[in-house]
Order: sequence, then structure tokens, then C-alpha cells
Amino acid sequence: MNKSDLIKKVSKELDMPLPDVTQVINCFFQEMSESLKKEDLYLKDFGSFKKVIRKARIAYNPSSREPIQVPEKEVIKFKPSINILRMKNLK
Repeated sequence: MNKSDLIKKVSKELDMPLPDVTQVINCFFQEMSESLKKEDLYLKDFGSFKKVIRKARIAYNPSSREPIQVPEKEVIKFKPSINILRMKNLK
């Protein structure tokens, strides 16, 4: 499912106009992004998004086998809640 599929599904489920649902979904993702710049994000019964530092490492170019220094960087990790894991395992 992608963002447009989500918007269509929510619009149909709630019987709301597509532009209104689009605005709500875009606002939700914007607020998530802004929040993650400052702190970790926890959504009850869904999961948590945490910022972690990926250490610097040496990688290799697959075609030339030449070593490349990859610098450390900040990434976002998602950990699903127990409820999401249970739902996934039921299907």
C-alpha cells in the first residue's frame, strides 16, 4: 500500500472527500517528520520510531572491489508494537 492507496481507503472508510483526507494525511506525516527531528516518536498500538547513529565503516565497491569509507550517519529505525506483530502473524 502506498500513500495514495491509504488516502483512498481512509476516504472511503470515513465517507470523507478525498481533498480533506489528503490534507489530514499530509499534515500527519509532516508532524511526524518535524517531531523526529527533535525526539523519538511513539505511536501506541502501532510502534516506535527512533533515531540511531550508524557507525562509520568501510564498504567495498562491488565492481572494482575498491574500499570506500562510509561516514557515520543518523538513521530512523522503526520497531512495530506487539499488536502489529500479532496481526501480521495471524495472516
